[in-house]
Amino acid sequence: MANYQQTFIEAIERTKRLNLKLDVPVLDSQDTYIKPFHYEDLRDLLCHKFPEFINGELALQCATVSYFMKPLVDKYLECESLITCGYFILGDATSFFIDEDFVIKLLKEKQKNRIIGFHVWLTLPSLEIIDFTIGQTYARVGKDIPIHEYVFKHPNTMQEGSLQFHPVILGEDFLRKTGYLID
Repeated sequence: MANYQQTFIEAIERTKRLNLKLDVPVLDSQDTYIKPFHYEDLRDLLCHKFPEFINGELALQCATVSYFMKPLVDKYLECESLITCGYFILGDATSFFIDEDFVIKLLKEKQKNRIIGFHVWLTLPSLEIIDFTIGQTYARVGKDIPIHEYVFKHPNTMQEGSLQFHPVILGEDFLRKTGYLID
């Protein structure tokens, strides 16, 4: 199992090396922001901002949802989250795999088709993961996971063989420069 903190630090270094703007919050993996009583409130924030969540219409819209939920999450949890782009593994299946070569290719060839080939979520300074679209995205690609599933967890609490997130590149600048986020 990959260490989320180590891959996150590598993603910070990669993002800077590729000359992408990045405001990195102070990492504090010892503290947690998300408490069990936050789950319902975070879901309510999502449903208020994106009512189509209820109907399962947010599949493959992880970049848009993460971008628009970021300020709401930051205000609610009183911290600065970070847009995180990468891939995930569930069991032995890897989904939306990207690596540095793919990132470089995307930066050179601004996207026109708007189909995203990687996954996007939020990471808190504690390294906790907030992923509002995982259930709908995974269900869309034919996997058996509840459609209204979302992730509000610290990666250290995820068991071997369960859902594992792998950050590759960070920040809004990457999404803008590749054409996945338009102001």
